[in-house]
Amino acid sequence: MIKYITLLILFYFRIHILAQNELVLTLDDALQLTKAQSLQALVNKYEFIKSYWDYRVYKADYLPSITLKVDPVEYYNYSSFVYNSINGNYSYSRTQYLSSESVVAITQNIVATGGSLTLNSDIYRLQNFGDYSYIQFSSAPYTIGYSQELFGFNSLKWEKKIQPLEYEKAKKDYIASTEEMNYLTIEKFFNLALAELQLSMSEFNYHKTDTLIQIAEKKYLLGTKNKDELIDLKLSQNNTFIQWQEAKLKLRKYKNDFLTFLMFPKETDIKVILPKSIPAFQIDADHVFQYAMENNPDVLEQRISILEAKRDLVETKAENRFKADMSVYYGLSKDDGEFGINGKLSNVYKSDFDKYQTASFNVIIPVLNWGEGKGNIQVAKYRQTIAELSSQQALQEFELNITTKAMEFNIQREKVESAFYSDSLANESYSLTTARFKMGQEDVLKFVSSQKAKDNAEEEYISALFDFWKSYYEIRKLTLFDFENNIRLDADFDKIIKEQ
Repeated sequence: MIKYITLLILFYFRIHILAQNELVLTLDDALQLTKAQSLQALVNKYEFIKSYWDYRVYKADYLPSITLKVDPVEYYNYSSFVYNSINGNYSYSRTQYLSSESVVAITQNIVATGGSLTLNSDIYRLQNFGDYSYIQFSSAPYTIGYSQELFGFNSLKWEKKIQPLEYEKAKKDYIASTEEMNYLTIEKFFNLALAELQLSMSEFNYHKTDTLIQIAEKKYLLGTKNKDELIDLKLSQNNTFIQWQEAKLKLRKYKNDFLTFLMFPKETDIKVILPKSIPAFQIDADHVFQYAMENNPDVLEQRISILEAKRDLVETKAENRFKADMSVYYGLSKDDGEFGINGKLSNVYKSDFDKYQTASFNVIIPVLNWGEGKGNIQVAKYRQTIAELSSQQALQEFELNITTKAMEFNIQREKVESAFYSDSLANESYSLTTARFKMGQEDVLKFVSSQKAKDNAEEEYISALFDFWKSYYEIRKLTLFDFENNIRLDADFDKIIKEQ
């Protein structure tokens, strides 16, 4: 099953398959595969979906809620010690009845005040099995009520300020995590590319040195080469052989790491193709800072932290002063049935309802708390101040960092071009040195030095490419902006939610 899924993915992205269980990836292929099937992509997706449902729960608090409570059967059969008003004595009385009740309630939270408005409707049935057997019905067609904590903390008001920002941050976090995933892909891609190069170079150098040893041995027998040069050449070959074996292990390690990251079977033989060119554009540091301030989730996190600190201060103040609760209810009710006479359900919904009203007002005043309330308020104030100062410092550091990143990127292209030029010169120098060595015009030390210079130049070129793409995707992550195509990075969040 895994094999078929893998083949479908490869076909979809048009990735080159050279042989069975062997594939060749360009950098773009690797980035597309990471988005399509890596474990990190799934983690990023489910992290966003979790934030989406947190936001849905928050939104539900501001919408009317409807509940139905049903107690279909409640049966009681017991004796209780009660006072008999007729004979003035206490005696045991047997109570036996069956009851049923249904209540429909609609509740709406009021953001402006923090209170709640309720509308209830209920029906009740009671069947008594005692000495006076009867069935009684009662109803309350509607009861309207409002409850409010006066001078208290309005959590709904603050949640309405903070939660939309949290959800917006979750969206930005998802895009930023995608860019972080791209950054990791680039790192693993170029690690593998460098390992492939080192293996190829060490194998080539080993066989090349072997050929030169054969030439040197013939010249030694003819007396045109010294023995110490032949020994140095064999020593160089031995060192190259060790490098070759180490390169095999290193390549296997980076292949396994990349295959695991892409969730491919371990038996897959993976190779990479380096980009033939790099984009030709510069990044304006002012634009980088502007996009970062608009899009970076860490900047939004600073705003949220300040709001949370202000909320905590308001809540602490509310908790440490006098409290007052107010509730008002108004409704209609009616019952039918009494001792020995059964009631009817239809009668409790006819006209002539009884009206009833209830109202309550409670006050709690802290008289003495030994300064605990004042201390809590001071702590909350200090936390708000610390949050504001920390945010200011973080934004200053962020501005300096993002400006430096832009400057670093703008010199990466020159470094790539310089490394490519050095690689060309080093290869040309190596070819000339090798030719002169064969003719006996260069010694072993010069040949080995030229060989190392060639290898270092090739590695430096790949490292320069790596630094270019790493720098570019780091800036993309910080700004959530694609400077190559001049568009803001985004994601199809509706599609992600529908596919969950």
